[in-house]
Amino acid sequence: MQYIPKPRTTFIEGQQSGSDIDVLIQIEGPGLESYPRWYQRAPLDLVMVVDISTDIDIMSFCLVQNAIKFVANNLGPKDRFSIVSCTTPATRLLRLCPMDSTGLPNALHVVSLLVPGGPTDFVDGLKIAAQILEERIYRNPVASIIVLSNVSNHSWSTRQPSCGINPEYLNQLPDSISPRMMPPTGNHPFPVHAFGLGVRHDPLALYGVSLESSGTYSYVESYAVLQDAVATCLGGLQSVVAQNIRLNVSTLPLLHLQRIQYAKFNIQRLPYGAEFNIGNLYANERKFFLVTFGGIPETTEENMNLRRHVRAFAVYTEPTSQIRLWIIDKVLMRAQSIQRNLTSRDLGSEHMDLLSIFLGIPDDIEDDINRVESVGPGFASMSNSFNAFRLLAEPNSMVKQWLWDETMALVERIESAEGYENGGLAFLLSKKSSHEFQRATTSGCRVIGFPLFVTWSMTDMLRRSCRVIN
Repeated sequence: MQYIPKPRTTFIEGQQSGSDIDVLIQIEGPGLESYPRWYQRAPLDLVMVVDISTDIDIMSFCLVQNAIKFVANNLGPKDRFSIVSCTTPATRLLRLCPMDSTGLPNALHVVSLLVPGGPTDFVDGLKIAAQILEERIYRNPVASIIVLSNVSNHSWSTRQPSCGINPEYLNQLPDSISPRMMPPTGNHPFPVHAFGLGVRHDPLALYGVSLESSGTYSYVESYAVLQDAVATCLGGLQSVVAQNIRLNVSTLPLLHLQRIQYAKFNIQRLPYGAEFNIGNLYANERKFFLVTFGGIPETTEENMNLRRHVRAFAVYTEPTSQIRLWIIDKVLMRAQSIQRNLTSRDLGSEHMDLLSIFLGIPDDIEDDINRVESVGPGFASMSNSFNAFRLLAEPNSMVKQWLWDETMALVERIESAEGYENGGLAFLLSKKSSHEFQRATTSGCRVIGFPLFVTWSMTDMLRRSCRVIN
């Protein structure tokens, strides 16, 4: 097998605090520019689920059609595309076919015939999408589902604690989307990337499906930015460089695993470490984990010997060849101060400050949503996520202005009941989705998400979308 770049893992050891020591783990996908010229990206099987009600004006629906056409036009001849309509009864409008000289015109013709329907059946639409991918005879290495929905109230979606949705609904979905008993080392389901359109869609339903399938949920406040939002997602799906990644970090029996900050990845605790099931990794995409080991002896000599034995390895599937490969690394000996305390100002570096705070943002946002649901809006200054974004914005960094704008948007959406109901909840859930899987999502009218999550392939596809004149 000729040389193909591998994802790179970095392990930064933190300064010791008492008998505990923090280790920051970063895994990063290689950039597409580092691959040899003969290399071709992994082809994609993509199913688009259209869940559009009659409560939409003609201009907005044209923008939905334009977004679907953009996807079809930017898939390669080896990529395959299918379209499912959720209008009752849910129906497959386009069989899974390659976007070549024959399939592309057929797909564009089907999109032009789309009309907003009456009642929709979201569950059946997802079942049909999963069935299309499950019954493939020939399977492209990458497979995913994109959902476009503006339906305001799915009958099975109810507000539950911890940002959940009705468990009975999840049980109706196939294991390939919502696995009930997936082992920590098992393959990931087909990721569902859901886009909620307008301020009146059902954010809990879309967020719940994306969370169960390890996909993402984006809140598209204006139909005018829908094509750009979908383009960003497509750019990521077309740049998968590693699949089914299992990252293992371990140390000597003398130490014990104290704490893990890892967002929402599936994790299995081991006797002397942990194993993370990360799923797919895009080109240039980075994932971060913070692992705390306890039981460090006090003597300097013993400390150094133990630090040399903190080890990690990753196993993943190379998409085009489907060969399982290994990455083996050791801890890099760099003194950094890693602290979770949001009020601390004596951190070792601004970069570590950002990492230590944003790893806790999903929990902060969930606490905020539960607080709003129980006591009502109007507490922005007390919000955990508000304080996290505000403190992240204070350092003089490249992302300072972005974070400050994010803070102000958060305040605007949770200060009043009207703002919370008209997009505020969707805004918070899209942010939570992004930080849970450390992947860019659209929130409101801001297409590009947290700068640390955005990859070159996403911005390149976004540029293509901006150049399109519909």
